[in-house]
Amino acid sequence: MINELVRIFRGTRRFVRFGLVAVLGASSSVAALHWDSTEAKLRMNDSQSLGQARFTFTNTGPAAVDILEVLPHCGCIAVLPAKRHFEPGEKGGISVEFHNNGLRAGPLRFLIEVTTSDGAPPARLFFAIDIDTLVAFERRALYWRRGEARDPRTVRITFAPGHGGKLVSTSSNEPGFAARLLPVDGDDHAFDLVITPPASGIATAMIEVHALLGPERTARTYTVLARTVQ
Repeated sequence: MINELVRIFRGTRRFVRFGLVAVLGASSSVAALHWDSTEAKLRMNDSQSLGQARFTFTNTGPAAVDILEVLPHCGCIAVLPAKRHFEPGEKGGISVEFHNNGLRAGPLRFLIEVTTSDGAPPARLFFAIDIDTLVAFERRALYWRRGEARDPRTVRITFAPGHGGKLVSTSSNEPGFAARLLPVDGDDHAFDLVITPPASGIATAMIEVHALLGPERTARTYTVLARTVQ
């Protein structure tokens, strides 16, 4: 009986010791950087090609901290060069840019992870962007599938009310595809993009539509994907 009690006591000591080690290990990985906000919001329109945000923080830990990596989860987000080493009590920030390629619209939310030298899990930052559409495309991709006629197809393009603009020209990176713009009768805010594919074979083209937007006549390029399957 006594031997059994001793065995239980020793097992209990090992459990308590393991628990203390686990708690101390967890406390050592508490993030030293305190972020003022983990989400930045921006509203822009599709005539703007660049949006910026800045996430600020304070090193509230007892030791210096290095930022080891800033990882955006989208190729459209670029991280601007910045200081990486911060002493206790020092403030800092991370600046990021959103590059609008004309393919996105509406509300968007991008994740950015920041890894630091304090051993804490990566901080999760979010860049929320709402893009107002000045030029709306009925669709942004056309496909001619196997067995379908290689006839011309149309994409309707419209300007938002109150936002003057002009479609200037189209171009294609694949010479087998032809593209042209036709104004819609009775509506100077609507156009048809007519795309004609090659008669045979497999091909993919990026059809670019070049526009001038607003009173400043800001140049903007939009892209429509066209693809044939043999």
